[in-house]
Amino acid sequence: MRARGFSLVEFMIAMTIGLFLVAGLVYLISEASRSRAEIERSSRQIENGRYAIDRIAEDLRHAGYFSEYYQLPSPGQAGFPATTAAAQPCATAVTDLPAGMPLAIQAYDGGGSVPAEVAACLSAADYKTGTDVLVVRRASTSTIAKSDPAVVGTQPYIQVNSPMFAPPNYVMDLGSNTGSFTLRFPTTNSSGVADAMLRRYMVRIYFVSKCNVPASGLTCNGVSDDGGTPIPTLKMLELGPGPAFQKLALAEGIEELQFDFGIDDQPAAVNPATGFVGDGVADRLSMCDGASPCSTTDWHNVVSVQINLVARNTERSPGYTDDKTYSLGLKGYTAAPGDPYRRHAYSTFVRLNNTSMRRE
Repeated sequence: MRARGFSLVEFMIAMTIGLFLVAGLVYLISEASRSRAEIERSSRQIENGRYAIDRIAEDLRHAGYFSEYYQLPSPGQAGFPATTAAAQPCATAVTDLPAGMPLAIQAYDGGGSVPAEVAACLSAADYKTGTDVLVVRRASTSTIAKSDPAVVGTQPYIQVNSPMFAPPNYVMDLGSNTGSFTLRFPTTNSSGVADAMLRRYMVRIYFVSKCNVPASGLTCNGVSDDGGTPIPTLKMLELGPGPAFQKLALAEGIEELQFDFGIDDQPAAVNPATGFVGDGVADRLSMCDGASPCSTTDWHNVVSVQINLVARNTERSPGYTDDKTYSLGLKGYTAAPGDPYRRHAYSTFVRLNNTSMRRE
């Protein structure tokens, strides 16, 4: 009569089956964990890419906004910059800021080094070579009273009154010098006048940096930043108190940034009703690169911008190699051979309302 229990052979078979089941379960858990990590990386990349493109687009929609003031110098008139360098994108002195106002935007094609016109405020150590740099000028959409305690320090403001009320002009000065803001406008009952409100004058320079958090705390070194794995990041230089430019990180993982510009220069004759050439609709599209550089007149006539960028994951994807070529408007972008990061290209078209609508 056979004793109860398993024989050695049966026990070994059961153990082998159990090991296969455990191995399968471990594999499923590992794959699920890896998929979840990949989804998280992709979600962060999508969020960063969309935020970056929306952030730039929103600023472009307000480019050239100076409240009621719209009589900016045109090409050939006094006060219009002769060159892009004369517009002084890095200017901080109030006496120099009006030189750039006729150009709501201007940009610099990416090259092997930081563009010379922005080298005074953009460090070469921070700049990711080959990426475009965009300058946006406008006034804040919110107002502040001349007597407001917030008007202190050295923040540039502009004061504007209606061109229908004498003197139709604008004043720009430092926030601490409130006595220089002299423009007035009629009160609601037209029996008196009141001080015109102030708006902060804004200059923002968008660029791609080599890292998000520099190891030194100041500028990137490209080696030990971000804990040893530098993450390319969309950053912004913003004119603020001092007056000086403050550097802000906007979205990490932004690796490539390119712009295409819609230029309105037809009809070429100045329309006496608007004081501008063109009709508010782009007649040609240009990269404004080294092969076809844009003059100050071209920047004055830009009425639309196509924003193109590539966002990548902030972490490597094990076993993945990116061999794609990404279409960025009139340009293309290909990652380095053997690169282990997943990427996605983003693009949007923006109309510069304050430039184009004045020409209609």
